[in-house]
Amino acid sequence: MTNGASDGMLALAPVDNDGPVTLSFDIRAEGLRNFEGSTYGDSLSVQMRLDNSDWQTLDTFVIDEHTDTFTGDQTGQTFAGQATTLTYSGGVLNTVDGSAQFRLVSDISACDE
Repeated sequence: MTNGASDGMLALAPVDNDGPVTLSFDIRAEGLRNFEGSTYGDSLSVQMRLDNSDWQTLDTFVIDEHTDTFTGDQTGQTFAGQATTLTYSGGVLNTVDGSAQFRLVSDISACDE
């Protein structure tokens, strides 16, 4: 859990693989009214790296103040107060020839999240 007083990062262990990989996870956000959109830029990034290379961002979620959902800038996937499954596959995830590692990185302001 992350909050306005403590940004966070959750890194999963690298997984050895020699073919396409998929990442799926369930996510929800409590207290959506407390997140800021454009003013403070609260965000959650989904990142991956292959063979200990540089981290690549698959999606960065920011609050859409019109729909009260977090919306991914690359995939358009959304999540809010109810559990939602997000899935990533294809593209660079089809080119794994070694290890793949994923992480979630939060960047939230020190308000009331």
